[in-house]
Amino acid sequence: MLTTENRKYIEDVHFENANDFLKSISYDGHFYQLFGKEIIFRGHSSDHYLLLPTALRRYMYDDVYPYSCDKDQHALFAISEYGQIESEAHQLFKFYKLCDNVHLYVPEELRLRESFIFPIDYKILLEPENWIAKEYQELAALAQHHGVPTRLLDWTYDLNVAIYFASSSIVRKMATPERLTRVEWEKDVQSQLKKARDYFLTKEMKEDKEPDLEIWAIDTSVIAADRKLEIPLKIVRPRYYGNKNLAAQKGVFTYWQIKKPLKNNKDGKIIPDLSVLRNTDSLDKQIVEYLEQNQVKGAPYIYHITIPQKSAIELYEYAKKNHCDASYLFPGYSGVARCIEEDGFVDRLKAKKRE
Repeated sequence: MLTTENRKYIEDVHFENANDFLKSISYDGHFYQLFGKEIIFRGHSSDHYLLLPTALRRYMYDDVYPYSCDKDQHALFAISEYGQIESEAHQLFKFYKLCDNVHLYVPEELRLRESFIFPIDYKILLEPENWIAKEYQELAALAQHHGVPTRLLDWTYDLNVAIYFASSSIVRKMATPERLTRVEWEKDVQSQLKKARDYFLTKEMKEDKEPDLEIWAIDTSVIAADRKLEIPLKIVRPRYYGNKNLAAQKGVFTYWQIKKPLKNNKDGKIIPDLSVLRNTDSLDKQIVEYLEQNQVKGAPYIYHITIPQKSAIELYEYAKKNHCDASYLFPGYSGVARCIEEDGFVDRLKAKKRE
């Protein structure tokens, strides 16, 4: 979902069917010419979703420290940027220590190693530096890839991988009889949102419009669009060695880097500044607002493509022909089993169409 009205830096294109979209990414097509090596992609099964990482979709602080302080202080931490950073750090440091305890590879982090006996080292959190600190990027990417909520967003260098992830999710929902109806789904989401005290939907999502499948593409040259500036958009390309899934998916991560909100108290001691509220703007909005504020020339840097969800079967089969199905993207027995299941969903849906 686009969360900004400014189209100066965004090319927004809707295709009525899979055929038109596939022509545009084929040789001599519009997007074939545009999508070079500097483009990264992300696919969503619905254009109602936001470019928002898992850690920012809810108040993680409630999960990590549910009874850590009195009610007022707890609420203050939960809505603050520092509280958000602290909760992310808690999950990240715990991931590091547990992996190390059970002999799983993690990048060597000297500061974490030095504080290994503590649940979390608050000295690290009070260091006046950016979050995520550069030395933790690869650790955060590894954690994100395995389901730990971080402020990283998953992307891929391969458009076909993005097409697979967007289309396979729809195929699975369409072919599963027990799936929720749209009304039931929206009620369920609304209930979760109320409980989490977060806003994950926008007014557009509540409208009666049927969702489309969407593909996002970012031209990473935006980072060097104006060399006098340093855009907070960070690209993390972790090592693929030892991570077959990440390598197969040509995975890469983005995040919007922020400064830790700290201040000095009356004694000159560094303490958290809880007056800075957590920022839950979507990535497209953050990029566009930054480019506008700094009057950066050159456009577009973001491409937003939507296609009706009914095209999911064709797109799934296209991705499969290009070696982008679960058996390739999740190397191993479980990936093969997942591929068989998803192929079965497609066969079932195609048979239903013929009836």
